[in-house]
Amino acid sequence: MVGGDPWINLDGRLNAPVGTVQHPHLLDLSSATQEFGMTYVTRPPWRVSGVDYPVGVNSNVTLQDPLPGGSSLAAALVALGGSTSGSPIDTIIFGSGLNNGTLNAWDFSLHNGLRVELIGVSGATIQNCNWKVGSNNQQPLIIDDACTNCTLKYCVLDGGGNTTTGFTGASTAGIMDSNCHGTFTVQYNWFKHAPAEGLRTANSVNGTTALDLRFNIIEDCGTASVGSGGAIHGDMIQSFSASGQGDCTLWQADFNLWLQTQASTIAGAQGLSCYTANVGSQLSPSVVRSIRQANNTLIAPTGTNMSPMLMVDTCWLNGSAFVDSNYIDPTGCAGGAAAAVDIGLINGGTDGPGGNGVVTGTSTGNHGTNMLTGASIP
Repeated sequence: MVGGDPWINLDGRLNAPVGTVQHPHLLDLSSATQEFGMTYVTRPPWRVSGVDYPVGVNSNVTLQDPLPGGSSLAAALVALGGSTSGSPIDTIIFGSGLNNGTLNAWDFSLHNGLRVELIGVSGATIQNCNWKVGSNNQQPLIIDDACTNCTLKYCVLDGGGNTTTGFTGASTAGIMDSNCHGTFTVQYNWFKHAPAEGLRTANSVNGTTALDLRFNIIEDCGTASVGSGGAIHGDMIQSFSASGQGDCTLWQADFNLWLQTQASTIAGAQGLSCYTANVGSQLSPSVVRSIRQANNTLIAPTGTNMSPMLMVDTCWLNGSAFVDSNYIDPTGCAGGAAAAVDIGLINGGTDGPGGNGVVTGTSTGNHGTNMLTGASIP
């Protein structure tokens, strides 16, 4: 503790990027200054990403053009094993040449928006990079299940906010899709304007996974009206597992800002959707062994059509879940505060292969605090 502040080494402020705060008045208590005219009786006691400190690309970094001249890959990216596809080029692919390497300070929003794919990469870091989807509607970032121990930090991924369809060839995909095994670290990023889901993470056939998702902004998901199979389901994050994939040893989402400022296009769009969409029998007796959803800030203003905002499907939990001290504005949540949190056997499910089907270990009843009233949200 420094200067009597118990949060200083926990909430992310110490390693925040240089830049301008994205939503400086989002947590003002007075409706006179609060961003959406809301009146709050309380707010988180820690410093919140995007409100009390900025996230995304460091403002003192100069971004580089990955396709100088528009038709050939930058020499620095070629040196990292990069290659291209598409005519005109719309995708940059990296393999083992990026092992233990860093993609730093690239502007992938240029040239109508470029997709980046990591295939079989180990130990890579992507930092200070910018994406914005253009009219080619390419999904920004894909990390395949042969990748291991990758890091994404200090980036901006803007899904473009297409109001009609999802991404080309992947209509229900997230701004970022990852099956990375080992530990996937995702910190200090700004994800926004996703046509479908914001983030999608999944287990891997190549080993166990762990997700470290902290100090980010995830803002506005489900902006599109239809996908290839009909309506798009706009979860802010969807994590799942399929047949033959290994366990997730730790799913951690702490100290993030989850903000839905516009109406999702379909009922039932959700916030944190943790293993609610699993498919088939599993490789091992469980799918996820440990879950943390703590110290998040979740805001859904009037008309944003979110429900629920926090979800854990305990059908697939064989270990412990810690869901605590999340601060929530449930104004736009269908069903209000009572429907903001859903932890249990979701959608009439039964015990998964783990066999226990209950939250075990460290779990508290104070899953959240209603910022409108100060009351607990069980």
